[in-house]
Amino acid sequence: MNEIIVFPFLLTAAFLCIPCSGDQFTAASRADRFISLFSVVRFKNSMCSGPSGLSGTCYTYKSCVKNGGTSSGSCADGFGTCCVTQLGCGARTANNCTYIESPNYPDYFNEARTCVETISLNPDTCQVRLDVTEVNLVGPDIKGDCNNDVLKFSQDIKWTQVCGITENTHFYLDVDPTVSSTLDFTFTTDGTSYSRRWRIKVSQICCDQLSMAPMGCGQYFTSTTGTIKGWNSQGKPDYYLSGQNYAICLRQELNTCSVM
Repeated sequence: MNEIIVFPFLLTAAFLCIPCSGDQFTAASRADRFISLFSVVRFKNSMCSGPSGLSGTCYTYKSCVKNGGTSSGSCADGFGTCCVTQLGCGARTANNCTYIESPNYPDYFNEARTCVETISLNPDTCQVRLDVTEVNLVGPDIKGDCNNDVLKFSQDIKWTQVCGITENTHFYLDVDPTVSSTLDFTFTTDGTSYSRRWRIKVSQICCDQLSMAPMGCGQYFTSTTGTIKGWNSQGKPDYYLSGQNYAICLRQELNTCSVM
């Protein structure tokens, strides 16, 4: 059985997409534009929220659209656009805080197909965080093997296969852009009659960021209460998946010395 473990720590409501770098462009100031005086405007590619409630990253409009994002409101005092990126089958992007989604999400689909969604990694990215809204695929057999539907990652060795039903949790992948500059998510579904869909927010984490999880940690919790949920923890039955090799890590909080 794939147990849901509850212990006392509080999860933050959303993981912030922390920038590895910033955008810049040349703009004329309003006061001086008629005498052709220009200045360089720099701003951080920080997290923002669009009207739909989805998270985005503050980019220039040109950078956003170039990498497949959609402008969803302004940011950086109007110099940037809140770029929300939703990636479908066969697409790729370098935008941070990208949502990889099943065909026509939130609709379900019922067919055999192979769906590859690709994230181009920034050169200084060491980890990728997956915030899973839901992954709903045909579940494993009693041995935990994904013989029907399966999700595989092109980098990281913590999971050789993923299937079943997983909702509202997170995972970390260790990646190395010097080995491959991309991270592929390959969803393969078979002809089994089943209502499938998925949405995962993918956030790149730079090597020098404090938000990095310790290497080898598939999940990393940084507050004082909450719930640990693994892959297929909402499956019926919730069989533990085979081919898993990762640690669940808890950061020691100030003035604490144990977990209950």
